[in-house]
Amino acid sequence: MGTSRTAAALCCALAAGCARGPGSYPADTGTDLAANDGLDIGDGACVPRASTRCVSGAVHSYDSCGTHEGLLYECSPGVECEEVTADRALCRCEAGTIGGSCEVCGALVLASAPAGGDGATWDTAIRTLQEGIDAARDALALPSAPPRCEVWVAQGTYHVYSGAATDTVRLRAGVDVYGGFTGVEGAREERDAALHVTRIDGGASPGSTERVYHVVTAASDAVLDGFTVTGGHASAGFPNSGGAGLFAWAASPTIVGCTFTDNRASTDGGAIMGWEGSSFTIESCLFWGNEAGNDGGALHVSGGTTSIVGCFFADNAAGGDGGALASSNEATLDISTSVFRGNTAVASGGSIHSAGQACTVTGSTVTAGSAATAGGIWIQEGTGLVTGSILWGDTAQEMGLAATASCLVSHSDVQGGAAGTGNIDADPLFAGPDDLHLLASSPCIDAADGSAVPALDIEGNSRVDDPATTDTGAGTPSWADMGAYEYQP
Repeated sequence: MGTSRTAAALCCALAAGCARGPGSYPADTGTDLAANDGLDIGDGACVPRASTRCVSGAVHSYDSCGTHEGLLYECSPGVECEEVTADRALCRCEAGTIGGSCEVCGALVLASAPAGGDGATWDTAIRTLQEGIDAARDALALPSAPPRCEVWVAQGTYHVYSGAATDTVRLRAGVDVYGGFTGVEGAREERDAALHVTRIDGGASPGSTERVYHVVTAASDAVLDGFTVTGGHASAGFPNSGGAGLFAWAASPTIVGCTFTDNRASTDGGAIMGWEGSSFTIESCLFWGNEAGNDGGALHVSGGTTSIVGCFFADNAAGGDGGALASSNEATLDISTSVFRGNTAVASGGSIHSAGQACTVTGSTVTAGSAATAGGIWIQEGTGLVTGSILWGDTAQEMGLAATASCLVSHSDVQGGAAGTGNIDADPLFAGPDDLHLLASSPCIDAADGSAVPALDIEGNSRVDDPATTDTGAGTPSWADMGAYEYQP
């Protein structure tokens, strides 16, 4: 995600509250300004990177007390440094290039920008998300373009509906789209997507009842990173009946750090639907409060291979199978270090319903789900593998499988018990109903197969050997914990 500057400094940098008066800077080469000519934050401390200035053709930064901090951005060859105000300088990028040094292929998007911007700087940002994506795609066609281009999108809400329910944001191959910027950053690592929410809304305006069928339409070799996708309503005939948040047809996108919430489909895949062998890489995402009339309250994949790592599925609902996830038509699901909590299905698989080729659940926590059959996981077809996981507190029962399916469970905590090596049937002792971390006395600590679970848990913590717990696990290390959260002694 990148948070190399504090939130306070980001909010203050280049803003009027930290600005210095016109003509404050001498026309020299990076020397400190008079200390008594600056501003502090009330306790004598100076705010870093409060202003910028061109020095020897490059952008240099100064704190609010006037002290020269050093080189910030070296403008790329042929690019001029320009002082756009008395307190702000930038490398004046050409269309198709962005970044503090104009070194990145792409475009900048800002919801409040006037029409007609070229997307090269935040001052000339493009107003709409689709225009920014298409500008980056066009930049890819230039002779000197790199293999990929990026779109940096400033915080705010970007409404998709502009007159028709078929309106959508179309991703493009080779274009990576990143949210979470404030509109001043010169490097992607400076954004904070959690703090600066960037929302793609399927409505026409706040409170509007007019909704699009698919908020986003996927493309292969495309990345969506750092957005909240909401307000899709897939309510027409196929294919406009599923994938209200994101729809993929024979496409394989990567989705990172996104939130999908309040998306509804009349058939399958309330948040995401993948058809014709679409394959997904989904990392560090939240799926909350999505609904499907049939299968897959959050996600339904038909064919393809889908990898889900470090995600949280909560309060999703399906009128058929798979309150959170459903698969079909030879699909393969590979799920690791993820949490499923409070998902519901009318039929089977309160959290997960697998009717594809294979479903693997590793180092995950499944709890508080409900369905008529198997409130946790149901394997309808193919094979299942559950290892290093916790399945507890689901109704009617934790797991089940059809007569033609099979499932191997190992080193997991399953309420009601499960055949297999290293399994236990004991209260995992969560920290609370809404806190699925393990208490110090949990039987799941140091009880998983360390060779089978990922090296990091859902929060990015490494595996830790709790000195107060006897190791009952296996593999290397033999002291990894069951579930999505590694206990931190």
